[in-house]
Amino acid sequence: MANLAVNRQHKLLEVRGGPYDRGYQYGSHFKPLLNRLLQANYSYYTEVAGIAREHLLRRASTYRKHTEDFSSMVSDEIKGMADASDVNVNEIYVLAAFNELYYPAPRNHCTSFAVRDGATRGGLTYVGQNNDEAIEPWLKGDCVTLTRMVQKSAPNVLIYTYAGVPAQMGMNSRGFALCVNALHYDKATTGVPMFCLAREVLNQKSVDDAIQLIRDTKRPYALNFVMGDTRRVVDVESTPRALEITASDDIVFHTNHYVCSKDPRIGSQLDKKFRNTKTRCRRIEELLLSKRGKLDLATLETFLRDHENWPDAICCHSGAREGAGAKVKTFDSMIYIPEKNEAWLTRGNPCEAEYLRYSA
Repeated sequence: MANLAVNRQHKLLEVRGGPYDRGYQYGSHFKPLLNRLLQANYSYYTEVAGIAREHLLRRASTYRKHTEDFSSMVSDEIKGMADASDVNVNEIYVLAAFNELYYPAPRNHCTSFAVRDGATRGGLTYVGQNNDEAIEPWLKGDCVTLTRMVQKSAPNVLIYTYAGVPAQMGMNSRGFALCVNALHYDKATTGVPMFCLAREVLNQKSVDDAIQLIRDTKRPYALNFVMGDTRRVVDVESTPRALEITASDDIVFHTNHYVCSKDPRIGSQLDKKFRNTKTRCRRIEELLLSKRGKLDLATLETFLRDHENWPDAICCHSGAREGAGAKVKTFDSMIYIPEKNEAWLTRGNPCEAEYLRYSA
């Protein structure tokens, strides 16, 4: 293992007040980064996907009304971001709806898990993942933000995401933690962008509440949710048509292919292109089961640093594949402990960085 760069850490931003105020504080702080990321996305869509900026903005605008109807909290945070960043609100939806607008089939992205009770030493719950992402258009990982949202009408939330994207992963002060895995779907429909939904999911007080919210929301695309609280852990494969729930007394895990969904639009998963995600899935299962009953923070950190089966390894380094959008790396690694309100994150590949403690 490489020497750990112990001085690398996320610069945590804390915002407070109402939704618009929180969004405005976020947008003010990350204005240069948000604008850099937006321009990188415009270039990527034009050069790689052949989608002109005007057409992209029109498509992004279709998700705005759905979000406003879904959650005034999320839409007000987005409005605050836009005003503070001096961009049009629809431009924020270019970032917020990147999953729906254009996302190459993510077969070599994140590895996630949630474990608890009999599987862990001391009965604690751990929800974690490596966030693997294409280095383009995501500024080689420099797009990441970590924010603590101090809220009056909901739990405080620690949010890991990209500049301008309402939420991806995180944990709240009520002991609920969320990780996600990208999934491919044949066509986006209309509805609430999945990472706008994730923002509201992070306001929930329990896994049960989160499942009900996901079920009740008009979903335009696919996303896998790995969730845990102090009582249970679940995996939820969601598509516009279906919700497939895998519950366990102690262990769930997921990568970037469908495990149980019967939605016919997921297509075939027998192609050799799915080797990476299936290899990682088998490996994380093997590792978790090998230490069942003895899993703790240090052990799980070791699993997320695993390089077995490279280039199809859990800890991912760029350069293994060529082509636009194909160079993927682990941006960061994270493990949430709901009972202790602790989040342990690395800045960069976990094999090259120490896990540092944060809280909601």
